[in-house]
Amino acid sequence: SANFSSVLAKSGCWKDAEILQLPVKNYTPRVLGFDHPSTRRIILVLAQTYWSQGRGDEAAQLQQTVLRACVAS
Repeated sequence: SANFSSVLAKSGCWKDAEILQLPVKNYTPRVLGFDHPSTRRIILVLAQTYWSQGRGDEAAQLQQTVLRACVAS
């Protein structure tokens, strides 16, 4: 799901990419925790998708979440 969403995002299908990214973004922190690189990566990918859609505030919030997790660990 996450890998295919990357293809969609690169093709400019950001809404479709977001639909695939959101469940992964919600799943990985529960299972792997915020310290896991995969969790941080999907959050940053979703932030980029939001940015591409002109949703800068939401993108910034996600980036801050990752930054806090990195600083904490």
